[in-house]
Amino acid sequence: MRASISGNKPNSSTVSLGDVNITPAAYTAGSMKTATLVKTATSVNIPAGAYTVEIFNNSLDTNITVDGQPLFPQLKASYVYKINETTRKQDLLPAFVISNPSAQEIILRLEYPSDSAVNPLTI
Repeated sequence: MRASISGNKPNSSTVSLGDVNITPAAYTAGSMKTATLVKTATSVNIPAGAYTVEIFNNSLDTNITVDGQPLFPQLKASYVYKINETTRKQDLLPAFVISNPSAQEIILRLEYPSDSAVNPLTI
C-alpha cells in the first residue's frame, strides 16, 4: 500500500491510503477574548474558564488579597491554564475573588476562549 499527502495550503491537505482519500475538515478558530482592565472596586470577581489571568496590585502601600492570599503592593500574580495529562485537555482556570478593601488600583489582564460565555470587558 502506498500513502501520500498532497496540498500546499494549511488545512487543505489530502491524505491518500491506497484507494482511500481523507481530506480533513478545515480548522476554524475564533478570536480569543482578551481585556486589560483597571479596577478600583473593593471586591472584584473573575469568572472561571480563563486561559490566563494576571493581577497587578498598583498600590504603593496597600495589600490586596486574591482568594485569601496576600498580593503585596507593586507585585503581579499570574495564573495560566494547565494541560490535564490524563485527558490531554486544557484545564481552564477557576474563579478568583479579589478583595481590595482600600479600593486601590488593580490592573487585570484576562484571556478567555473565543467560545466562552464570559465577556472579559464587562468584569
